[in-house]
Amino acid sequence: MGSSLLTSQIGQRISLPGHFDVLVILEDARPLGPKDSGDSAGYECRVRLPDGSLEEAVISAKEVAAGPGEAKAETPVDAEKLRLLTESARFYEISAEAIEQVRIRGGHDDIFRWPA
Repeated sequence: MGSSLLTSQIGQRISLPGHFDVLVILEDARPLGPKDSGDSAGYECRVRLPDGSLEEAVISAKEVAAGPGEAKAETPVDAEKLRLLTESARFYEISAEAIEQVRIRGGHDDIFRWPA
């Protein structure tokens, strides 16, 4: 039963909590243990990470029985909040540059001197 559950998930994005903290694509699942018995001690899974690299993980029979986690639909970012975040970062970058210019020129330009 576990093997058919894993083979049905091949090529799909799944989560494997305790093994990977990101969603991975299941490439292959191979049962571990004696081939005669229908029940396996676990499975060796080959997965593809989001950066494209291949990794392997050994999953116990209990984890397979619980079923691999389904990929959750990611909610899109609110465009207005992203714009505000970008603008605020830009503002602070400009402010930091202005402060640096005041620090550099403060001793040389009369406009930046404190009144006596």
